[in-house]
Amino acid sequence: MNASTWTENALKFIEDIRDCEDADDRFDLIMELGDTLEPLPEELKTESNRVQGCTASVWLVPEFIPGAPRRVRFRTDSDSTMVRGLAALLISQVNDKPCDEVAALDFRRLADEFSLHQYLSPSRSNGLFAMSKRLGRLAAIGIQGDPSGDESAPISPTDTSQTGGSASAEPT
Repeated sequence: MNASTWTENALKFIEDIRDCEDADDRFDLIMELGDTLEPLPEELKTESNRVQGCTASVWLVPEFIPGAPRRVRFRTDSDSTMVRGLAALLISQVNDKPCDEVAALDFRRLADEFSLHQYLSPSRSNGLFAMSKRLGRLAAIGIQGDPSGDESAPISPTDTSQTGGSASAEPT
């Protein structure tokens, strides 16, 4: 994996973070990225959509896009503006990509390429890793498709009838 794995917008964003002179500027930049997200409706802020392992509450909701290959698009939100910005950066890398590509993506290595962890506290780094693991797991659910044959039907990450019981049983 190389720097070209990052989208052009993410590359610019990460370079902007590197160019910041102090931590406050970096954090402001990350929080501004979170402002680009549409708020997640309250009815989607459920325990089943919440990412486990984050200090802040953060929710990831997948939408599976029919076709061959099946693609995934995520919606996300957090009660922390910093985490919201980090989540926005992560989903910018995976939205509208094939589920198998997202499931196989090594997010930790991707983050390490630009030393994102050096700008984050240990708890934020752990939260970033928890979010990335959850993205991969949800994308893996999308690879399986909908057993009813309705390719347009989104798969709930907690619907164990479609995932062999592993989606909600496996902690994030």
